Amino acid sequence: MIQDPSGDRRAPITPQLAFRVAILGGIALVLFAIIFFRLWYLQVLSGDTYQAKASNNQVRDVVVQAPRGQVVDRNGTTLVDNRLATAVTIEPPRLPGPSGSPRRAALYRRLSLVLGAPNRPERCRVGPDVRRLLPLACVVERGVNQLPYADVTVKPVASRDEVNYLLEHQQRFPGVSIRQAYLRTYPFKDIGAQLFGTIGQITRSQLGRPRFAGVPQGTVVGQSGLEYSYDRYLRGRDGATRIQVDALGQPKRYLRLR
Repeated sequence: MIQDPSGDRRAPITPQLAFRVAILGGIALVLFAIIFFRLWYLQVLSGDTYQAKASNNQVRDVVVQAPRGQVVDRNGTTLVDNRLATAVTIEPPRLPGPSGSPRRAALYRRLSLVLGAPNRPERCRVGPDVRRLLPLACVVERGVNQLPYADVTVKPVASRDEVNYLLEHQQRFPGVSIRQAYLRTYPFKDIGAQLFGTIGQITRSQLGRPRFAGVPQGTVVGQSGLEYSYDRYLRGRDGATRIQVDALGQPKRYLRLR
C-alpha cells in the first residue's frame, strides 16, 4: 500500500499492470533504437553514397519549342514562315537570391555586358509598382509578374560568340539557359503585316480563357490577326528533352523520356 504525505491512499500497482508498463516501455525503446540505427545508417554509413546520387542524378526537362505552321495563299505561296534561332532565356526559379538582392543584381549586370544590353538602371513599371532596374532586369521582372514560373526570353537572337561565352561560363550565370527557338519570317517583308498579326507568350489572362484551355505557361500563341484567329491550327505541340545535370546545373548526358 502506497500513501502520500497528504494521507490519501492509492491502489497498489498489481503485477499485471507492472508487466504491461514494462512491455510498453520495451516496445518504445525498441522503436527508438530502430529509428536511431536507421538515421545513423543513412547519415554515417551511407551519407557519401546518397550525397553523390543527389549531386549526380538531377534530372531536368528542357522544353523544345514546336514551330508554328506556315501561312500560305491559295496558290501555295508561303506568306509567313519560320526560321531557327538561338535565344537566351531566364529560368526565374533558378536565379540566385530573391528579387532585388545584390546577387541577382550582379548577375543581371554580368549578363547585360555579355549581351550588349544597357547597364544603367531605368524606370520600370512592374504591375502597379515603378522601380529603377536594369533594362534586362525589367524584362525579367515583367515576365515573372505575368507568368510567375515561365521562362523569360531576354534575347531572341543571340550571336555565336555570346552563346559560346555563356556556355563556357555557366557557373557565373545561374538560371541563364540557351534554347533553340523558332521565329516568324515574312518573305514579302511588311506587306500584309496588319493582316498576319503578331505572336507572343501566352498571358495570365489568356490562360483562363476556354480558347486556350490546356495550354501550358510559356507557350507562344497568336496575339492578333490571322495568328490569333487560326492559332489552334498554327500552334504546334512542344516537345521536351530530358537531361541529367550535376550539382552545378551543367548537363552530363541525355536521358530517354518515358
